[in-house]
Amino acid sequence: ICTGGNRTLTATTSGGVSCSFVWQFSTNGGSSWTTISGATSSTYNTGALTATRQYRVRRLCGGVGCSDPFSNTVTVTVVADPSVSITGGTTICTGGNRTLTATASGGTGNCSFQWQISTNNSTWSNISGATGSTYNTGALTATRFYRVRRSCTGSGCGTATSNVQTVTVVADPSVSITGGATICSGGSRTLTATASGGTGNCSFQWQISTNGGSTFSNINGATGSTYNTGALTATRVYRVRRTCSGSGCNTATSNNQTITVVPDPFISASGGGQICPGGSRTLTASTSGGTGSCTIQWQRS
Repeated sequence: ICTGGNRTLTATTSGGVSCSFVWQFSTNGGSSWTTISGATSSTYNTGALTATRQYRVRRLCGGVGCSDPFSNTVTVTVVADPSVSITGGTTICTGGNRTLTATASGGTGNCSFQWQISTNNSTWSNISGATGSTYNTGALTATRFYRVRRSCTGSGCGTATSNVQTVTVVADPSVSITGGATICSGGSRTLTATASGGTGNCSFQWQISTNGGSTFSNINGATGSTYNTGALTATRVYRVRRTCSGSGCNTATSNNQTITVVPDPFISASGGGQICPGGSRTLTASTSGGTGSCTIQWQRS
């Protein structure tokens, strides 16, 4: 029985004349016995117990030549009330799921579980059919709270309620990148990824396209939140993919950023010729290539 439970013991008899009963108990495994005052019927209820006890009964008969036998000994074992705790709370992405596990002790008789769910960690509802020692949440789209109750049929066994485990639902991973620009041949550019959502171990994989973004290839070793293109001699398109290990987390693909490569700056001057002292001449510069803020500085020798 559980702590505070009780048990009714029954004596089965035969033979004898004018017989009565004397019930006894022991707290030390039967080494010594104490007579229970007033316990003189063929049944005896232990009353609420907090420790294990052994019991026996003696049958006293008044007939001539009748012996006064002791019964066999029965033990009423007192165990701790049921207890239960659960583990498995975590953070998942929308559409993910989680398996929670109950660890139980104490109690006696037929013990069972009943999982419960809450949307506010305040009011609880039984989950139909959720009566095992583990429970899988199924696909979730919002944060939920879980607990389990454990009931045992043994006398005095209360119902135990576990701790609460939270399964937090967050948005799927997302990622965007910035840093596209126009550069001169041999120049480089650093691209930066901005991420949100997702859970678990999240990682980046930068990708490159040489055909304007029609097809992409992974860039070996490019797994940080920033990526430097290194010296470029042709236009390239870049994107990054973000993967998170959390349950239900999809892989996010960023927008594209183009690094346009143009020729280096070129300049030529025309209009030179002979003039007389005091004359003047207008010279003209023709330019091509280059990018960014371009300036001209005339020089003379």
